[in-house]
Amino acid sequence: MRSSRLYILEESYKLFLCHNGEKVTITELEKRTKKIRGTIFYHFNDKLNLFNCIVNEIFLPQLDMPHQMRDAASNVSFAAFVELYKSPEERAIGIIREKYHMPDAEKCYFNFLSQADKYSRDFQEQYTQVFSNERQVWKTVIDRHKKNNPLTDCDPDTFINIVMLLKTGILYSKGHSNVPGIDYDNTLKELYACLIK
Repeated sequence: MRSSRLYILEESYKLFLCHNGEKVTITELEKRTKKIRGTIFYHFNDKLNLFNCIVNEIFLPQLDMPHQMRDAASNVSFAAFVELYKSPEERAIGIIREKYHMPDAEKCYFNFLSQADKYSRDFQEQYTQVFSNERQVWKTVIDRHKKNNPLTDCDPDTFINIVMLLKTGILYSKGHSNVPGIDYDNTLKELYACLIK
């Protein structure tokens, strides 16, 4: 059974995923969590403290790379890693869709991301660290691959940047426009094929 504090965090997260944090009222938090404000503020000093706890205890951990994916970087082929790999955004969006039942998970993710960037202390540093960790794992995969298979003349750092930016752009596009005729799922596979000899 979830603790009262965790329940408040998760239910409030659902509100902040869909709505601007400045506009979420204490009354809405009470309705969503089925807790009175005294209970909410027993666990959290104020709405900003609640939001920061959501960022640090729910949102940022959703971005972390699972251990099995990190382990795969040292053990599987490049092609197998490409098939297995989910970006931090994809991991968080998957959780938002599956655990929190948000049909517009991409839109919710980017909405929350912009709020975290605006309101959460130290968010930029923590978010940057997530992507720094991703880069290290990709470097491991690319270095292993280069030993036996040449990449095109593309610099590994450039390759990593392209992959990460393209994944982010695809997810943003899916959340905000979902242009018909674009095969989002196949686009990255085509990129990998272009960059590998």
